[in-house]
Amino acid sequence: VGYGFLDKYVRGTNGVEAMAIFAFFPAQISYINGKKDFSVVKQTNAEYWEVFDFDFVEGDGFTKDEVNNASNVAVINESKKESFFQDKSAIGQTITVQHKTYRVVGVVKNTSPLRQATYADIWISMTPPVNVVQKKDLTGNFSAVLLAKSRADIPLIREEFQSAVKRVDLSGYKGINSFSVNLNNTVEQLARLYINAKVEEPAPVNKLLSYITLITVLFVILPTVNLISINTNRIMERASEIGVRKAFGASSWTLTLQFLIENTILTTLGAILALLVTRFIFWLMNGTYLLFSADLEINYRVFFSGLVITLIFSLISGVYPAWRMSGLPPALALKGGAK
Repeated sequence: VGYGFLDKYVRGTNGVEAMAIFAFFPAQISYINGKKDFSVVKQTNAEYWEVFDFDFVEGDGFTKDEVNNASNVAVINESKKESFFQDKSAIGQTITVQHKTYRVVGVVKNTSPLRQATYADIWISMTPPVNVVQKKDLTGNFSAVLLAKSRADIPLIREEFQSAVKRVDLSGYKGINSFSVNLNNTVEQLARLYINAKVEEPAPVNKLLSYITLITVLFVILPTVNLISINTNRIMERASEIGVRKAFGASSWTLTLQFLIENTILTTLGAILALLVTRFIFWLMNGTYLLFSADLEINYRVFFSGLVITLIFSLISGVYPAWRMSGLPPALALKGGAK
């Protein structure tokens, strides 16, 4: 969208603590001491550093006073710091970007290009904030992220945002008959990206979640069927044990419960092993460029949700073969099961 729309119609929205405004400029030429380099550049306002939580190695993000006073300041990532200044401190040093000289005020850890809102090599201040033309534009290459004061304020922010879109005055813009823009969270943005939807229509989140659920169920059902077959063969190998236990009075329910507990323990041990291996792999990959400087972490809420789903399907896959074998007569079980 244009800076004019964000500045005139969105700024000051009730319930918003801060609004990060930024523009993305790929493959910009930057210089330091005559050394030429290509950098991904973002032009941001000061509130950008309030909305996003960066890991600063040196210094800090630029302030509102620096932006308002038209101080040409910049923040760079670790890679650019090593490339430009080696072992020296980058704070107070100058770099040239887009034919302007900027003073470095901060150095942050490298960010992944998979995170579009935060990825860059160099972040430069909007000084002057924007030119006269941009200040009136409704459309442009600017993006914004709104930080709500609390989760309870989100419905109010959405309502005021839609009201602001309807209030946009198009009388001074030739060739523009209508204006539409959306306020999306991450899931809504993904829904619009992968499922075609008009700008004025609500994000098809339910449709996206339905597709994901269907695909997940299909992927889980197939291994469940395979597990039923594997568990049946595994339990058949223990037919003589079942026969002996039944001969000594063990009930079908006791045997079924035993097999289900064994199945659950094996599944849990597999999950713990998978967690440890995943943590080790993430530890190896973090800090490398194998995944574009991605800082990989385990989401334990997702992990435990997946573990619960796995345990449920593990129980489902174990009930049938366990009940089938526990119901065999002792004599037949001692002979090796049904033929």
